[in-house]
Amino acid sequence: TLTAYEILELYLELLSVRASLVASSKEIPRDMIEALSSVLYAASRLPDLPELLTLHKMFAAKYGKEYVSEACSDVSCSRWMVNESLRRCLTIEPPEPALKLETLSEIAQEYGVEWDMDRARRELLPDHDGLLLPHDGASGGTGMLVFSSGHPGAGQQQQRQQQQQQLGFGGARPPAAAAGGSS
Repeated sequence: TLTAYEILELYLELLSVRASLVASSKEIPRDMIEALSSVLYAASRLPDLPELLTLHKMFAAKYGKEYVSEACSDVSCSRWMVNESLRRCLTIEPPEPALKLETLSEIAQEYGVEWDMDRARRELLPDHDGLLLPHDGASGGTGMLVFSSGHPGAGQQQQRQQQQQQLGFGGARPPAAAAGGSS
């Protein structure tokens, strides 16, 4: 949500600077469609900001309720050029499994957590055709934590090495690009 607030801040600054243009024009200025629509979209999803609700009412009175309802709708907001990053930040839908996998991978890598990436890939991306890729911190994959007797991650390294050998990697890790990730 912090990203949404940062995007919103930029649009509100732009609206502040261009307020006289918006006030004097009967139609939405072409160069302000994205800013106005994005602010309206955010206003309908951030009720804790009463100033946005005030803008919502003002723009509805000036440009019509139909425009406002379309700009606020997930179905038609792209027609009114609502910022895609803002929309993703404020969407109530759960993130895509591939995005979950990438985020979990980054967290595990950052904190040095041993985990079973292949198991997570199978559980989060069931249509992955069973392709097992070795864990590479930059691969963008994730997995579930594995705790076996001993310490966290015990036996996991051996399992990963076996998988690498089965795939023909001979214990060496492939470059990130070969593992499907990006740098």
